[in-house]
Amino acid sequence: MKSLSEKPAVKYNEIIRILGEQRIERLYSILGSQRFSIAAVKNIIRRKKIINSIREGAPIRKIISQARASRRTIYRYMENASRKKVSV
Repeated sequence: MKSLSEKPAVKYNEIIRILGEQRIERLYSILGSQRFSIAAVKNIIRRKKIINSIREGAPIRKIISQARASRRTIYRYMENASRKKVSV
């Protein structure tokens, strides 16, 4: 059992400072008590940036370096975008 003197793994005060109380309350009103993954949201943002770069016609090497993604990932997004309209 954890003692009260141990610090939590997540720095909640830092998150509150960055996002602000109003945004956190808004997120809670949207999500309720559902679990929320920052990593999943980060991946969605990364995917949108890659798709936007592809649509703008940026060179593949530039997209790879900016997104820090593998060449395979970029080509997979390109393939998926060409098959269907991808929402961004």
